[in-house]
Amino acid sequence: FEKISWDAAIDHIAEVLTQQKKTFGAESLAILSPARRAYSEYLHRFLTAHGSPNYGHSGICFMQREFAYHYTVGDFPRPDYGQSNLIIYWGRQPIYSGPVARPARAFIAAKKRNTKIIAIKPSVEPDVGMADIWVPVRPGTDAALALAMLNVVIGKDLIDHAFVEKWCYGFKRLKAHVKQYDPEWAESISGVPASQIEQVAMLYAATPRAAIDLGNGVASASCTKRYPFKGSLYAGVDKQAGRSGIPPCVSAFSGRTHIGLLPRPGKRADGKTLPCASGYSPGYAGIGQRPGNEKRFGSVTKT
Repeated sequence: FEKISWDAAIDHIAEVLTQQKKTFGAESLAILSPARRAYSEYLHRFLTAHGSPNYGHSGICFMQREFAYHYTVGDFPRPDYGQSNLIIYWGRQPIYSGPVARPARAFIAAKKRNTKIIAIKPSVEPDVGMADIWVPVRPGTDAALALAMLNVVIGKDLIDHAFVEKWCYGFKRLKAHVKQYDPEWAESISGVPASQIEQVAMLYAATPRAAIDLGNGVASASCTKRYPFKGSLYAGVDKQAGRSGIPPCVSAFSGRTHIGLLPRPGKRADGKTLPCASGYSPGYAGIGQRPGNEKRFGSVTKT
């Protein structure tokens, strides 16, 4: 690299973009932007002036994760920090990343009420420093860790059989599938000791009110794109799921009192009708109940 002035840098960029536009057309330029901030309008304006509509953000954000949960449980459930006795921050940075104000406050508030915190991520960050347990998973191996946790929860029969029988489609196939993925197998891939995998899985299963806060990163890596499916499956078979008396729909996300519910009646893969129960969840709101979503989805809670 060679250090140059701002004027020289701007001239060089303009020259390259002009030549690219002449050769490939204006739409050959795209901007993949971070989260929407005050400067985002300038990026949009720049693209408009250049002649390209190709502005993107979701490809590096939450879209993969949201799709996986909608596909699996019919909604995009959110963890209820305020009522949880245990929170697993999985690939999540509640202090610095994303809209930080509310997650950071919720994290600090949880610590003050002595909520147990488990941080699953490769790096040591502020939340790891304040966590009770750090699970230093190798980058891109979260799916192996999730499969092993499923292996523990199902293998030790820490599930709610009535809930699973009524609401979890394909559980027998899942049970047979995860038998091969024991903690020792996952240790060789993820680097997480088998004893810690079992510890975390059993802690989550045994805690009456717990939540998983899943970050975007685990859904963006090519080797873990299907991980959110496993995350929702893991929470959905937990022994405490559905015990709060709230009518469940498809699957519990963080189990216990926090149940991800469909916003309206739908069809299961086997053709059976699912009831609408989105008004009963204390931990999560249906997509039609969150501010602004009426414009995105319409009145989805009406049938």
